[in-house]
Amino acid sequence: MFCVSVLGMMFGMGWWFGGLGSWGAFTLGTFLVTLISLFSLILWIVLMVKAFQGVRFKLPVAGDVAESLAGRAA
Repeated sequence: MFCVSVLGMMFGMGWWFGGLGSWGAFTLGTFLVTLISLFSLILWIVLMVKAFQGVRFKLPVAGDVAESLAGRAA
């Protein structure tokens, strides 16, 4: 969600704070934030279904980071 916040600030609010963007950037930023949010929602639903089914599923990069932070690194 940090990426979504940063993209929203860069593209969506740049024109508001001193004109650091344009309406084109606002439209592009809105599209990117919406796309990332939709991807996050779909990924969340898929992972919730996998957890409900009892299937152990690890995302390629985020799974390794989560395991190392949890102290279960192999």
